[in-house]
Amino acid sequence: MENINGPILFIAGKDDQMWPTYQMCQMMEHRLDSLNFKFPVQGLYYDNAGHQVISPDLSPTIEYKYEQIKYGGTDSGNAAAQIDSWNRMLEFLKIYFPINSD
Repeated sequence: MENINGPILFIAGKDDQMWPTYQMCQMMEHRLDSLNFKFPVQGLYYDNAGHQVISPDLSPTIEYKYEQIKYGGTDSGNAAAQIDSWNRMLEFLKIYFPINSD
């Protein structure tokens, strides 16, 4: 982690049923903080969201509950997290990785 050469954005659902994403992100944030990481670190964490926090096709209404894999979260919590994290990720990218129009 400490060798990353730029800003970091963590995104996780606190109810991830596949692995402890939120806890792992917290561990990484604490490590970077303890090492005085020189770049911005931001975490987006969602209480009622599971593993499917962000989706490239932004399909927040897809219900995963009929699949064999448990992702966690509620339908409304996952949908809200997908929309919010997508928009906030785009803002993060605009701030820290702006497109040069020259």
